[in-house]
Amino acid sequence: MCITLPCGYSSQTLAKVIAYSEIAINFVAITLCMVFATILEARPDLLSQVANEKPTENQEIIVLLELPHVAQICLTLWIFMNLVTSLVLSIVLLRGAQERNLGKVRVWFIFTIISHIVWLPILIFWTTHSSEPVNAIFTTLMSYIFGGLSLCVIYSFMEELKIENISHRPGYKNHHVAFNKI
Repeated sequence: MCITLPCGYSSQTLAKVIAYSEIAINFVAITLCMVFATILEARPDLLSQVANEKPTENQEIIVLLELPHVAQICLTLWIFMNLVTSLVLSIVLLRGAQERNLGKVRVWFIFTIISHIVWLPILIFWTTHSSEPVNAIFTTLMSYIFGGLSLCVIYSFMEELKIENISHRPGYKNHHVAFNKI
């Protein structure tokens, strides 16, 4: 049974929308990360030239280029691995929403909470050391607002699935009471 949220859509439909949007965002981010890593590895002089043309606007690139080569590779790989993990878990969320599988949805939910906690100090550092702090703050706020709304919708969907699982157990007689509690 799908419960319609105040916005007029079911939590299952919104979970699918969240999954599809995260899949698209992750594909774009992975592509950009690969392009950046390729340029960083193949043509670091090109990045230096771009960064030195407008040093106040490209402070992040200058900081990255000043790191040792091993640190550049490690940082790029860490970001890439996080993006791939996020992509895989977005696909797990989509499958969980399509199959109404609480376990798959819960995996995405827990990972998202953990990743928001892990990324918070990194984003705080980025916003405080950015050459364009307004853009960094806006990007961070939008990311956490979207993440918070996503978590609320998915939590609602998980509660719906929990009630559904309880009501389908053998011997459960008052299934209509469980759905009225939401």
